[in-house]
Amino acid sequence: MATGVPAHLLAAAGLPATLVPGGAASVTAPLPLALTAVGALWTALPAVAVLRRLRRRWDRATADGPAPIDDHYRYAGFRRRIEAYAGAARDHRSPRRRAAAIDLEYALDWLAAAQTEPPRH
Repeated sequence: MATGVPAHLLAAAGLPATLVPGGAASVTAPLPLALTAVGALWTALPAVAVLRRLRRRWDRATADGPAPIDDHYRYAGFRRRIEAYAGAARDHRSPRRRAAAIDLEYALDWLAAAQTEPPRH
């Protein structure tokens, strides 16, 4: 059984194809197909570069206002929730839940450190 490129792909590329006795399409001229593939690659590279540059420009243009982590009202809400969970975990009878209270206290320390960082722009 011969392997080859499907006939509809060859027709789209404008390359000749012949039918082999097994019914599969085979390329009669592999050099034009290779040149087409290399040409398509070199054509796609500048397009990708232009799209990447446009994406960076769009990202810079839409960076208005503070980042969501810089919102001080979020810190108060996070602190209240973490303190409530830590209090409930400290009073629980399960040793795993009591151990989780220590991790929640570490989270409170991280939150305090993050709140003292300067805002990101």
